[in-house]
Amino acid sequence: SAIKNKIEINLITTGTGLMFFGLWTFIKFFLTTVFLGIEYDDNINEGARLPATIIAIIAVAIISALFCYVGLSARAEGKGKKKSVVYLIVNGFLLFFHILIIILETVSLFFGENILTIIITMIKGLWRWVMNSDFHYYATYCAAILAGYNHRDSLDIAYSNCFVDMCTKTMLSRIKAPLAAATTQLNLELMDANTDIVGLQDITRIWASFHFLPKDLYAEPAAKHCSKRYKNKYRLICGTNSELLGHTVRLAKNKSLQAMGIAMHVLCDTWAHTYFAGTPSLVINSPYNRFYEIMPDGTERKITFRHSASQPDDLDNSIYTSSLGTSSENSIMNLGHGRAGHLPDYSFIKYRYLTAWGNYEETVKDNPHDYRYAFCQMLYALKYLRGVYDEFELNRYEFEAIADIEDEISAIINKRQLSSAEDWRALGEKLSGEKVEKFDREKYIAEYSNADEKQKDGTFLGKFIIGALAQKSMVTNKIYSSGNKLAGYSIDYKKKGFHGIRAYRKLVKEGEHE
Repeated sequence: SAIKNKIEINLITTGTGLMFFGLWTFIKFFLTTVFLGIEYDDNINEGARLPATIIAIIAVAIISALFCYVGLSARAEGKGKKKSVVYLIVNGFLLFFHILIIILETVSLFFGENILTIIITMIKGLWRWVMNSDFHYYATYCAAILAGYNHRDSLDIAYSNCFVDMCTKTMLSRIKAPLAAATTQLNLELMDANTDIVGLQDITRIWASFHFLPKDLYAEPAAKHCSKRYKNKYRLICGTNSELLGHTVRLAKNKSLQAMGIAMHVLCDTWAHTYFAGTPSLVINSPYNRFYEIMPDGTERKITFRHSASQPDDLDNSIYTSSLGTSSENSIMNLGHGRAGHLPDYSFIKYRYLTAWGNYEETVKDNPHDYRYAFCQMLYALKYLRGVYDEFELNRYEFEAIADIEDEISAIINKRQLSSAEDWRALGEKLSGEKVEKFDREKYIAEYSNADEKQKDGTFLGKFIIGALAQKSMVTNKIYSSGNKLAGYSIDYKKKGFHGIRAYRKLVKEGEHE
């Protein structure tokens, strides 16, 4: 029939077009690569560029070959031959491939950069906790030993401190524990998170409670006539020696070693994360791109930020990895110090920059000074928790307790390196005379997973979870009580009663959780 003939002609024509398209795609890419080269970004270093080029050529050749195969098969069908199963499968693959490309390109429009770069950059963050383990694990062990704890208890406190950077919903889901006990989020979890009001509240509960403890929940911005929403975000800016820090440390009094470790993590982060807020906000957390590192001799060096997923921070040239820039106020890229990358977590660095919340006035951050104070305040807090002191006071530090090892601590803090873990570890072993085992995040997983439901609260992770729920509930309640709903709604568990995971689950079922 005429219709059948028309379809056959269209198949032959389309098949021919697909064949030429596939061939031209490969020829164009090959010639461009050979004569012009590929424009690489910082994600691919020099040594990896030749292998990357070869892989790219092979990938394009395969895709082009598939187009040619489909074209030839379409022409054969147009000439009366039957369709093969392989032909249909390849057709389906190419359809899926192009739909995926369209989706990625569409998403890229919203981020302003290639979506694959975004994904790679965020995956890189999955291992960044290792570079935090130096202070949160090994330095905490040193402080606990100096505070009078034995080797075993010091390890438990240090482990709990470091595990705050491990306890994600993904991990909790794997061991079938309460997801509300999450103390951090994987970058892939954040990328998947909604940034509607409910999603933002969940993010804020986690990051404000454990990593960016607010300095003053009733602070007034210098700028006049600002909105209430801006004020609420401004009041979540992290700072040291806050009323909330006092509540955090006292909450851990007479509690488990795990609760003590959680409190020490929060305390330490107030020193490293000062001037940033634990909620996504462009107008609070996004600093102007004028960072200068103040070197020990007083000279300054311009700091460069890049979105590199394949290379560590380049300390010799002051090149650091940061999150991608975006104009979206509530983008997760603007959470905490993401726009400054890992830079604020290095103990050796002193830098100046322009803060968004401070009307872009210059702010100087002196980490060597702050990390010394953080260590000595942690030492004092641990002594309080051990019963050496009856009261916990803000702005109090145990400087005299480190007098004999002051030079060693100062050398570790000021040493320019990606991780000071081994140096802190060596000091810890010197102080205790014991071998300090490396951090293993899987260490207590099996114990919790294999325990009966009634026994879970008594396991190491069960105690950690209870401590995490208590800390998050306390901070969320304080934020909510100040009239700020950015962390969601909350109740006071001291009045309602809080007796472990099952009690919390009961409250969740009754709709009385955060």
